Amino acid sequence: MRTGRLYAVVDLETTGTDYAQGDRIIQFGCALVKNGKIVDTVSQNIDPHQALLPAIRNLTGIHDKELAQSPDFQEIGETLHGLLTDAVFVAHNVNFDLPFINSEFAGLGLPPVGQEALDTVQLAQILLPEAPSYKLSDLTKFLGITHDNPHRADSDAIATAKLFILLDHRLSALPLVTRVQLGKMGTHLLRQTGDYLYAAGQQTNQSADSDRFVVVNGLALRQVTETAPVPAPYVPYPTTQKEMTALLRPRFTARKRQIKMMNAVYRHAQNGQVPLLIEAATGSGKSLGYLLPLILRQQDTQQQIIVTTSTIALQEQLAQQTLPAIAAVLQTTLRVEIVKSDTHYIDLAQYQELLHRQDLNEGSQILMMKILVWLTQTTTGDLQELQLTTYRSPLFSEIVSGQEDDADSPWYAVDFLRRAHARQDAAQILITNHAYFTRHYAEQPFARHALVVVDEAQHVADSAVDALMAKGNLPTILRYLHRIKAVVDSVVRQEQWGNGDLFRYQVVSVTQAIDGLTARTNALQGMLYEQAIQGNVVRAERNQTIQRLWQPDESNADMLGRQLEQLDDLLNQLFHNLHQLTTVIADQADHWSKQVIAMGETIQTTLEELAPLTDDLAQLAQVQQYHSASAGYVVQMRNYGDLHSVSLHWCQVDIQALWAAVTKRFAPFIYVGATLRIMDSWQPFCQPLGITDATKMVLANGFAYKRMGRVFIVPDAPDIKETVPAEYAHYVATMINQLAMANHERILVLFNSLSMIQNVYDDISEIRLVGSRELLAQGVTGSVEKVMKRFKLSDGAILLGAATFWEGIDLPNDTLQILVVTRLPFEPPTRPLTQLRANLITQRGGNPFRQDALPRAAQRLTQAFGRLFRSRHDHGVMIVLDRRIMSESWGHQILHNLPRTVPKVQLASQEVASATADFLAGRVPHIAETNPLPTSDH
Repeated sequence: MRTGRLYAVVDLETTGTDYAQGDRIIQFGCALVKNGKIVDTVSQNIDPHQALLPAIRNLTGIHDKELAQSPDFQEIGETLHGLLTDAVFVAHNVNFDLPFINSEFAGLGLPPVGQEALDTVQLAQILLPEAPSYKLSDLTKFLGITHDNPHRADSDAIATAKLFILLDHRLSALPLVTRVQLGKMGTHLLRQTGDYLYAAGQQTNQSADSDRFVVVNGLALRQVTETAPVPAPYVPYPTTQKEMTALLRPRFTARKRQIKMMNAVYRHAQNGQVPLLIEAATGSGKSLGYLLPLILRQQDTQQQIIVTTSTIALQEQLAQQTLPAIAAVLQTTLRVEIVKSDTHYIDLAQYQELLHRQDLNEGSQILMMKILVWLTQTTTGDLQELQLTTYRSPLFSEIVSGQEDDADSPWYAVDFLRRAHARQDAAQILITNHAYFTRHYAEQPFARHALVVVDEAQHVADSAVDALMAKGNLPTILRYLHRIKAVVDSVVRQEQWGNGDLFRYQVVSVTQAIDGLTARTNALQGMLYEQAIQGNVVRAERNQTIQRLWQPDESNADMLGRQLEQLDDLLNQLFHNLHQLTTVIADQADHWSKQVIAMGETIQTTLEELAPLTDDLAQLAQVQQYHSASAGYVVQMRNYGDLHSVSLHWCQVDIQALWAAVTKRFAPFIYVGATLRIMDSWQPFCQPLGITDATKMVLANGFAYKRMGRVFIVPDAPDIKETVPAEYAHYVATMINQLAMANHERILVLFNSLSMIQNVYDDISEIRLVGSRELLAQGVTGSVEKVMKRFKLSDGAILLGAATFWEGIDLPNDTLQILVVTRLPFEPPTRPLTQLRANLITQRGGNPFRQDALPRAAQRLTQAFGRLFRSRHDHGVMIVLDRRIMSESWGHQILHNLPRTVPKVQLASQEVASATADFLAGRVPHIAETNPLPTSDH
């Protein structure tokens, strides 16, 4: 921020977004900033001489009556123009506010303002790389900025001014080398935002705390100081409840159930001969229950502790909350590391190389600038810290790490991946996810005979199935081939072939090999489509990714085997040709043009990215002769009718042999989960893993569900089997709107089908009764990651979700209070893995519905119910719109799998919204006393 310069931070509220279509300003807010301080504020309502739309009234809280008493723009336009003239115009989304107000000024014959203008959205994206969102309301919450009335111009302008001042301080505190680099990279930013960054780079003062940074090869990085572990005092395991209580206080409250679990885990760590199975309900303190005794036992054995989970949320909770709290109790420091794929870490050499690229688009350029700032903050280099909604950008494939830097590399000392591996090797406790552990259990850093806890164990069997899968990602292979072909063709067009016959021959060989591979791959995709998908997909499924099981007969299996082997051979030949070509270019670097050198670099990078995919394809070719009722191919088509989107995987659902190999390497496992028993049986959990003998324990959470929650069941809901999808979607949309009008809390609506989500979303959007509430829909308004992030950040949001949302969202402390189940969560019978499990059970003489489909649906509904209750202070209502839970004989089994003490109440559709509001407001609805379902066992 230039000393003495005046910055006008402006926010407008308008009747709409298009001035040319008649939209006008209804409120002007401005905060004047000088020398890093707000020196004055202006707020003015403006009469637009038109009625406001309901959505605008709901969003802003501004009403026609108050505007009618305000001046119109013609009366105050010259005053506002004078205010903004000669000031730097600043706005959060400057390309809306500035053109809009200049259009108003033009209507008065006044010249435009804002010859210098800055955008705080882009500045925040760059200077706050770890922010979860860049909406103004989300940023103010993230930064603790007071923002009393979002979507009111006066409040938004002041909040934006405070944000701008904070961003300016953040920029000034960056190392000089980073500021200079940002200034060079900002040419594509909006208005004069890039000039602002450039000017900051010309201020040669170093940041006040420059000793926090180290500059390596032109990149400023956060200085990381490795500290040697401090010897910890020995803490004997408490032998009585009194001793345990004394140890845990005041940080933890000792509970009898939890102490019982601790004692069982400690005994198991001493001499357990068979697995220990613990069903520990949410809120029972299970993490402390297994970690504390294992850590105390570790003092004597030095055995490594491995905790494997299914969710990132639990991994982070263990590493950042639970384990530091235990360390404080024990008055020690615990060496804890999260183990994840090497591709989570940034490769500094590749990133620096990409910094010099001139062909990056605007989005990639901002991402590169964001990372440049993030490198001055991160101590891990884990790209997940950036909290992006997708990591599928092509840019990431070029900057993620795959291996440690060599000892002679200039980056060796600061290589994030090498340092992560070193920390993992020295860690007492390793935390990882089920899938990674299952694939890499025999590798470092996992030590033999370690004590392994499988938390969220109800998911581990499915993760092991995924680990056995052989994947042939044909569309991605084709994309890489097209990238190589494009760069080669570009060079062919530009070169005059003065480089000799050998070079020409090599280039022609590459292009011919790619053409042959592409043709072969397309032929395979066409065959797979004809065999597994064509004529086998109903219209309602065609707007989503399609998967079909294919178990070919001997003739088709042989044909597939030959095609996969030919593809593998052709890929190997292409790799050989490409290596020859890049070797010739590298060996005679001075001989070639810049275009040829760039081609060689692109080919080399693409080969590194393509190699794992070709390894997968080779694995797929090796398993093609394997025949079993429990194994088969999954043919997937991402976009219906697009043959080029067809891919092929091989699956095996009988994982007992794999799991036996995993468990043999370690001490007997401890399995912990909230829903290990299903309908009072351990069998659905134990049988897939081959567990025949185990010590078992059930640990209740002690939640007072009668006070905390309700399950409302709607027996007059339409019959799903007899109702066409459009009518059922309209019914669900109507129910959601009624709930939204009567309740202000977040609403999570769970579906089994993306097509139904689309239908309900369209219906709700048409009815438009949800006012200013943010309506999110998986696959419609964004990806799973994007809508989940928005749902967590946005108060009162409504989310329509499937799949992951049944169990993959964690919203504690009453941040989720209303959960709507539109349909009982049975897996589609056409899902390949469902079919394979059914085949395996049938082969063993069992009943697939009773032994697989029904238990999985019951477990999933119970897990969904658990989203509402993460602590003893939560309150929530689950509303089940599927009448089969009452009308079918098996429905009561699903219903009684829910906690027995939660009241389960039948309500008519029109009573649900008000009953929900009454319960959440503390007014227990009278109907709950008149139509209850029994809470005891049936």
